[in-house]
Amino acid sequence: MRFIHEIMENQGIMTVRFDFPYRAAGRRRPDPPAVLAAAWRGVLTRVRAEAGAAPVFAGGRSMGGRIASMLLAEGEPAAGLVLLAYPLQPAGRPAIVRAAHLPRVHCPILFVQGTRDPLCNLDLLRPVVQALRVPVQLTLVEDGDHSFKVPRSRQRDERAVWQEIAGTVAAWIGATAGPRPEQGLR
Repeated sequence: MRFIHEIMENQGIMTVRFDFPYRAAGRRRPDPPAVLAAAWRGVLTRVRAEAGAAPVFAGGRSMGGRIASMLLAEGEPAAGLVLLAYPLQPAGRPAIVRAAHLPRVHCPILFVQGTRDPLCNLDLLRPVVQALRVPVQLTLVEDGDHSFKVPRSRQRDERAVWQEIAGTVAAWIGATAGPRPEQGLR
């Protein structure tokens, strides 16, 4: 995430990285959902205060994106939602699909998924995406796993994959947010 943060900053898109309380404390086991949601809500409140009139997008990779999507489904406002490696299914439990809240998200959504992600069966995700009533873009990282790593045989290094992802996210944010005030209207 540090790499995508740097790329986005270089493209003039302010990003905020943060750790959930369990990570900040050095624990591996995630906090309860209410604690994760409270942490995310605090970040959104702070960012909105600093952003002024600028559009605020929410999102994250894996669980961070899932928690952001749950907050937006509960009514937290955002200009858009970026979901990188959305964990549609819990590890080892492919019969469970975590998408019931997504139709309650009322802003555009960008999904970026690896085609080999064991936590997101694309045959299950596609109907979810098609059923949403907001603008949705699904971008696939060919041969990418849950961390977007591709097999060495594909001859694509991790940096190149993340540059593609960052470019996709930046273009989507730009198209979704429209021109920035300093760019003027043309």
